[in-house]
Amino acid sequence: MIRPVNLKKFEAEVDSIWSIYTSAWSQNWGFAPLEREEFQLLAKDMKMILAPEFALIGEIDGRPVGFALALPDINRALKPAGGNLFPFGLIKILYHKQRIKTLRVMALGVIEEFRTAGVAAGFYATLIRQAQRLGYGECEFSWVLEDNILMNRSIESLGARRYKTYRLYEGTYHYA
Repeated sequence: MIRPVNLKKFEAEVDSIWSIYTSAWSQNWGFAPLEREEFQLLAKDMKMILAPEFALIGEIDGRPVGFALALPDINRALKPAGGNLFPFGLIKILYHKQRIKTLRVMALGVIEEFRTAGVAAGFYATLIRQAQRLGYGECEFSWVLEDNILMNRSIESLGARRYKTYRLYEGTYHYA
């Protein structure tokens, strides 16, 4: 079952999401888990911009096994301000914020043992349905690892296309 985050039980929901996050990302390259308290603090700060329609928890037999978080792409409203809040930047941001029609999936994770159980597909379908209902026309899946075959195939099967790839390289550098 895919359901929205219950804002009345926010702290408990965030604890479930933290557990999923810690487990689902543990094998990702460069993963450094946040402490529970750090995660709670970030979630508390994010709560005021959270749209419950785009903050989802996936459950199997009542057990939370995945979560998805999408937010309106606020960068679309920030760009016209040109980095200035005053004297007119804030007005430009507020004006353009109402016209945002693009979502960004900031995080989506499923505990490894449930990755082939259709939970991610449930997230995609729910996010698309909610986005269409609320008038969003585009969705960006950012931060998907290039070697995450399951997620990349799923996204592409929905008609998405890869338009940008970022790579991180490691190595030893010597400076003179």
